[in-house]
Amino acid sequence: MDLAERSGLLHVNMGVESINQNTLNKFSKGFNKSSEYSRLIDNLKKRNISYSLNFVFGSDADDESVFDATLQLLDELKAETAYFNILVPLRGTRLHQQFREEAA
Repeated sequence: MDLAERSGLLHVNMGVESINQNTLNKFSKGFNKSSEYSRLIDNLKKRNISYSLNFVFGSDADDESVFDATLQLLDELKAETAYFNILVPLRGTRLHQQFREEAA
């Protein structure tokens, strides 16, 4: 992060995807650690680097509590910008194949 700051980085758009670690694992995004989001954002703020967070809703690993929990996290972080997307099973992905099999 220090190098990013020295390079003049102004903004990071992060695909955090979900606050639910089970959802992240299901998306094969286990490298995203929901328990680390606060620390990551604090590091960006400390360096005056703005950020936006991208979330995806619609995973079978989530229930309706994910909405309130996401809003609570955003409030705690005092998040500058967040984008919300609906899960879309793109052709060629494992999820698309799973949806096709389930529909058959």
